[in-house]
Amino acid sequence: MEGWVTYHVDARKSGITNKDHLDAMVRKYGEDSDTVRVRVKGEFPLQGNDTVNGADDVREAMARPVVAGDHGQALVCGIDVSRGGLDSTVVTLRRGRDARTLPTWRYAAAMTKDTERLATRIIADLLPFQPDIIAVDATGVGGPLADILRKRSAPAVDVHFGSKALQDRLYINRGTELWFEMKDWLIAGGCIKSTIPKLEKELIARLYEINETSDKTKLVPKDKQPGGSPDFADALALTFAFPGVLPRHTTWGNVLTFNSNPKPAQAYPVLPWEQPKRNAFS
Repeated sequence: MEGWVTYHVDARKSGITNKDHLDAMVRKYGEDSDTVRVRVKGEFPLQGNDTVNGADDVREAMARPVVAGDHGQALVCGIDVSRGGLDSTVVTLRRGRDARTLPTWRYAAAMTKDTERLATRIIADLLPFQPDIIAVDATGVGGPLADILRKRSAPAVDVHFGSKALQDRLYINRGTELWFEMKDWLIAGGCIKSTIPKLEKELIARLYEINETSDKTKLVPKDKQPGGSPDFADALALTFAFPGVLPRHTTWGNVLTFNSNPKPAQAYPVLPWEQPKRNAFS
């Protein structure tokens, strides 16, 4: 442009930038991602927002065969609790790379109004599997649900998506961090169900952005992105909240299920040809 002298500088070539932080961004998002284009390379983005998960990565996770060698790992459960409206409460199970051959349950939003009834239904559904830990989205009504589960001897632990991230230098909160840990799991060989179309849509649609003030990654608020609340994907993300948990090798003990015969949840059963051999709980 006449009268102007322009410069383009890659931040990695500057003497005053944090190279470790820049390298971490490249490893996390990829050399060709808009995050790296803008924050590292000093280039214009290719699109307005970035999606957390690539469509190809999600579909590969739906199609790849389940690896049988993960059966010795802990069985973890994630519960995303409905806040009313059209949202559902979703409970999902994962063992290592396998989130496909284990069931997922969806409970109508109306059940959240009766937390005792909802807890009864969840315990009844989980009792045959007895996960080693249950990560509950404890924001709002999720907190009382987690309390009831613990009172009935289920290993429930609170998770707050808005709390501080463990990798605080990269992520603005724990919820964002869990979504990116789930992203890494999908790429590294994770297997998800192909029988839940909403899960695929939620994983592909979730957007993230970079906070202008802190330069940290954050998820775009749910009310500002298409598709509504990502109930299924949030439940799966919660299973990554406690990566160091070990198999209990014990039963839950005297779990109180109560005899209230609640209305069954909508379940997504394991297909016969997907069913792996399992060790029964003792």
